[in-house]
Amino acid sequence: MKLRFLIFYLILLTWQSQSFCQNANAKKWKEDLQYLSSKLKDEHKNLYHTVSEQDFHKAVEALDKKIPGLSDEEIIIELARIVAMVGDGHTELFLVQSPIHFHRFPLVFYFYGDSLYVSASTSDYTDAVGKRVVKINNTPIEKAFDMVKPLISHDNDMEYRHSGTEYLAIPEILNALKITDNDETATFTLESPDGKIVTTEVQAAERNKLRDWKSYLTLNGIEPALYLQNFNEYYWYKYLSDSKTLFLEYNRCKDQDGKESIEDFADEVFEFADKNPVDRFVVDLRNNPGGNMKLNEPIVEGISERKSINQKGKLFVITGRRTFSAALNAAINLKKNTKAIFVGETPRGKPNWYGEVDDFELPNSEIKVDYSTEFYNPIPELGDTDYFPVDIKVENTFKDYMEGKDEALEAILAYPGN
Repeated sequence: MKLRFLIFYLILLTWQSQSFCQNANAKKWKEDLQYLSSKLKDEHKNLYHTVSEQDFHKAVEALDKKIPGLSDEEIIIELARIVAMVGDGHTELFLVQSPIHFHRFPLVFYFYGDSLYVSASTSDYTDAVGKRVVKINNTPIEKAFDMVKPLISHDNDMEYRHSGTEYLAIPEILNALKITDNDETATFTLESPDGKIVTTEVQAAERNKLRDWKSYLTLNGIEPALYLQNFNEYYWYKYLSDSKTLFLEYNRCKDQDGKESIEDFADEVFEFADKNPVDRFVVDLRNNPGGNMKLNEPIVEGISERKSINQKGKLFVITGRRTFSAALNAAINLKKNTKAIFVGETPRGKPNWYGEVDDFELPNSEIKVDYSTEFYNPIPELGDTDYFPVDIKVENTFKDYMEGKDEALEAILAYPGN
């Protein structure tokens, strides 16, 4: 009898201790939630431009009530869900930031069409590279993707395709959404190009400790398509002499340390263009997530003032799912001031958008939240449309990637009259 009483007492004591810790933690999370709600209301340019005030505050109140029964990871994810309700890509609680300390599975995903592929991994999981993802544990990948979408701040669906690949590799997200049953391992069901189904158990790791990434191209000794070369260079160009094409890769709207400024780079590019035969001029913005809009001016002005370049059928701009913010601004200015033909995927930003980002930290967790302070309306005639118009829509397939091909550039080279 005494033993039973002692066991009961110990259980009660443990429960009370856990309850006390949980309640103490919950109080801090509640403070962070209220701070987030108040700060966004006070600082955002127009918080209720997409979500209604009633729905936003209903979501805040619902989370406030649920906090005591949620884990820290679940609370963080629900905070991101609330921020994503605002409905603009610059207002975001990004789940990959140092105060959150989420891990990741050492796999890199990419959507080709509606299929998700493993395009790279660390050396421990190279057998997974080049295969299509079918399931994570018992959840079909299509359903898993739909489950992470509400956590992603976005202007249009292209943001899902861009950021969804990152979130599907975060174990804490998958566990909080009940896609997996822990935040340490997951079983990925994969399909080989020959149709063979295999399963791979993958161990999560600390993000900053992951090293030695191997892409499909590296593993198979394939030279990547031009737009995938020099990926860490913010801006560079190459002259394709066979087709007399000047290819300008513009990866960041930012001056790169240790390199000439964008202004000096533009001078160099246009000096080359003035002295050499150029049948087509290509500006590739596919890998550009943005930066400083003012730094676009030397490139845009250099193109617009040159009749030798600024001709329909001779000037092309390639955009894609990474094209965002200041890079989208570059595309818009090229559309307004030149005769460029736009090729590729539509960018992940709206033509008229909320931006000019500022941020604040939640007082207890120190999680950073970005928010929009301005509304830009550079193309009023497009109104509130979600998508920047592309003249020739092209999306590379996984087969193209495996073979080092670039369908967008090939479409440009095959354009009538070229």
